[in-house]
Amino acid sequence: MRRPSAATAIALLALFVALGGPAQAQRLISGSTIRPGTITSKQVKARSLSVSDLTLASSRVLQRTPPSSVAAAEVRDGSLGARDLATDSVFADELAPSAVGGDDVVTDGIGARALAEGAVRAEELADGEVASAEVRDGVLTGADVGRFSGRLTGLDFGVLDTGRCATRTTAPVFAIRAGEDLRDDAIVLTPAPTFPRAGLAVSAQAAGVAQVSVTVCNVAGPAALALGVQAFAFVSFEAGS
Repeated sequence: MRRPSAATAIALLALFVALGGPAQAQRLISGSTIRPGTITSKQVKARSLSVSDLTLASSRVLQRTPPSSVAAAEVRDGSLGARDLATDSVFADELAPSAVGGDDVVTDGIGARALAEGAVRAEELADGEVASAEVRDGVLTGADVGRFSGRLTGLDFGVLDTGRCATRTTAPVFAIRAGEDLRDDAIVLTPAPTFPRAGLAVSAQAAGVAQVSVTVCNVAGPAALALGVQAFAFVSFEAGS
């Protein structure tokens, strides 16, 4: 038998390496023998990795929506409900006028801090809806609680002796309009701070549709008390049924 030529021997050796090399490499190379960071995305076959190939931390990052990555254009109309919104996440200037109706607000869902000053008017409140607990102390004036209120000025009582009374009638306290009448009202007076209260009694009653009579009695005050011109604040309340 003739000895193979050198060329034939080299060809047979190359064939042996080609057939056995990958198998040998697969047997000898494992994950522990690959240096960290030597394999990049170029060496990884596209779409060959699954979730199980990722660390738990990487899997959580991929499953979490990054902040501000979803805009209004990505949200389907009507898909979000109140439970999807964080507390205080929507402000008044982000709502279109009349976008929120009464049916959209749950009972007790809006507190005082959510209302702008002057946002709720009297005609928007049902009768008997506001109780004293909802009213802050010191915010109501005579105009808020009485039918009519104002000041009575220019009433000159002159000199008033002990045991004497004097009555003075005002000019009309408001322009007469249909339905306005003081004659069935109870009238409460508050004298000016300079009024000498000791020993004096003050009362008032309607003297006409829009006029008030003020009576001052010197019950136990000084003799010949010079009262002069006095002013009073008044509030009237409907006394009729």
